[in-house]
This record gives sequence, C-alpha cells and structure tokens, in this order.
Amino acid sequence: MIQPQTLHPHEIGLPQSSDMNQDGYQQDRPYGHVNEVIAPAFSSLSICLITPILSQLTRNHDDRWLTLIASSAFTSEISHWLKNADLNTNKLLMLTADTPEQALNLACRALRSGNSHTVVAWINDLSEQGLEKLEQAAISGRSDALAIRGRRAATQQPALPELLSAVCAR
Repeated sequence: MIQPQTLHPHEIGLPQSSDMNQDGYQQDRPYGHVNEVIAPAFSSLSICLITPILSQLTRNHDDRWLTLIASSAFTSEISHWLKNADLNTNKLLMLTADTPEQALNLACRALRSGNSHTVVAWINDLSEQGLEKLEQAAISGRSDALAIRGRRAATQQPALPELLSAVCAR
C-alpha cells in the first residue's frame, strides 16, 4: 500500500517568498508561457475544468490583473458564471471582443502592457501564428497566457472520439 507523503513547497520547486523581487515578481522566472485548453466555449465541461484554474489565478500573489477575454456573444453567460464562481473578482478584468481577430489583438495588447500576470482568452479560431503572437506579447509584458479554443481550431486531424469511432467500426 502506498502511504501519502507530505511535501513542502521548496521540495517540489514552488516559489518561496524569498524568491520574489521587490516588485513581487518571481526572480529568474521565465515568462511568456502560452498554455492551451481545447474545449468548446462555455460548455458545462469546459467551465468545470477552467473554474478551479481561474480561482487559483485570482489568488496569485502577483498584484497584477487576471484578464479574461471572451466573445461578446457570451456576455450574459460569463456574467452569470463569474457571479457564481469562487473567484477573487477584485483582481479580475473582463474584456469582450466581437471577433476572434479582435480577441487575439486584445489578448496581445493586454499581455504586452504588463498589467496582467495572466491573460485567459477564448479564441476559437486560433492559428499557430496567433499562438506565436501571444507568446511574443507575453514575453514582452512578463506575463503568461491561457488560450482556450475549440477542437476544430486546434487540429485538422480527426478528433479522438471520431478517430476511435472509425477504428472501432472496422
């Protein structure tokens, strides 16, 4: 039987308060990370997956914003979700865009400004070029990005359920 073991933050590489510089940034921390979540916009599953991540990000020790960028078509859903989610809304900035291009441009501007520790953007039609733009903007602003996009935008190959169906049908 495996016994649970308690680890301290320094044992697994988590930042300590002594690792922070006078501006509250982690010393020697590489910025410019762009992570992706492949999920339909505002489906119940994607909300269940993303809410704990956002909750943790709003409790980040960095004094900058957590910025969310989403389609203006989902404004009422977003408002309802934010009211019910366990988020520190004092550190949350919500921006909406009418098109995927506007969302990408807003995300890049928010990242480059350096006023957000993380920018979470729902950009369904995000290309590899768009990801590179996000990464460059994140590096420039010493920020990180989380790009959430739909399955079709993520790959031209068949999605796993479709692939499994095709294989199982043989």
